[in-house]
Amino acid sequence: MAKDGAVHSLVIRSLRAEGWDVRLKEGEQEVRLHAPIHPGTYLIECTVRCGAGHDNMKLKVQVEP
Repeated sequence: MAKDGAVHSLVIRSLRAEGWDVRLKEGEQEVRLHAPIHPGTYLIECTVRCGAGHDNMKLKVQVEP
């Protein structure tokens, strides 16, 4: 993941206990996460106030059986 020099996070609020609460450091890094095991639509969002585009840093992931 290439970054813009700011600190970010990848969070699925309902799955924090399963490891979906990752803080991303400045720079470039690789992050590996396991897909949620239950089918459904999950919202991944940045929870660190990172700049002007912060409120738009959301991603929906659909997990199918």
